[in-house]
Amino acid sequence: MLKTPLEQLAYIIEKTREFDVGTPPVDAGSGSNPTDDNDVAILEDTGDNPTRQELTALDTWGDDQQIEVLALM
Repeated sequence: MLKTPLEQLAYIIEKTREFDVGTPPVDAGSGSNPTDDNDVAILEDTGDNPTRQELTALDTWGDDQQIEVLALM
């Protein structure tokens, strides 16, 4: 039986998928218009990526929850 609530597991899955679709940053000085690019720059993997920050918050979880999540992967 899982000790971690399903809502938390769903959250982790959602955030890891968001993180997984990140692409390498492109030239910031390209002069490209975000509207013309369909705002794809939001998918760029930068140091201030909020999804990365949310996933590192998992370090605050207890050892049992971390082990359980790793076992599910």
